[in-house]
Amino acid sequence: MNVTANKRSVASLPPEGDMLNAFANALRRVVRTKTFEQITVREIVQEAGYSSRTFYNHFRSKYDLVFWNYAAADYAYLEGMSADFAGSTFPDRVLRGLERLEADRALFQGAFRDWIGPESLCMTLVRHGVAVIPDYIRRRHGAASVSDEVARLVRFYVEGVVCELALWIAAPSPMPAKKFRDFLITAMPAPLCGLLLSASKSKPSRRRPR
Repeated sequence: MNVTANKRSVASLPPEGDMLNAFANALRRVVRTKTFEQITVREIVQEAGYSSRTFYNHFRSKYDLVFWNYAAADYAYLEGMSADFAGSTFPDRVLRGLERLEADRALFQGAFRDWIGPESLCMTLVRHGVAVIPDYIRRRHGAASVSDEVARLVRFYVEGVVCELALWIAAPSPMPAKKFRDFLITAMPAPLCGLLLSASKSKPSRRRPR
């Protein structure tokens, strides 16, 4: 199953397991000795101890592997939102995402250098945000869908955020994650602030009046 950023279920990502974590950890080890651009899938699978065929059963490219390593937590969170979303704010989610990037800085510095192409990490993260954020809004506010205007605002905002992420990761002395999170929230269009930062709307009760 290939990783796809436009599906909104954790089922669209390969489940975590020893084999897939082995690929991710192998990539982390290889990136210590050469640049991300120089790394091949063949080197990753040799380091992991699996075959190229096994790798391509799950991922299309090394960019898919990096994206899986980052995004599975976001999809898993959405799957469990009905139970726990009230205890986690959107700024909390942004900070956790930044901390995941920061923890793998050496890996993401290389992956973010490829800005163009449909399979680049930048474009994949844009598609990821465009899928996840409207779903977050929809679930948080108990709505059936989001408007076309909101969807366009999300794309506009996400594209800017991904560009800033790439610059932040590449900086020799980057802004602390929490301060950078605050910067990204400040840059959010006002209509999105109302949807992402306001309290969730309670769903109407289905209990019949006595």
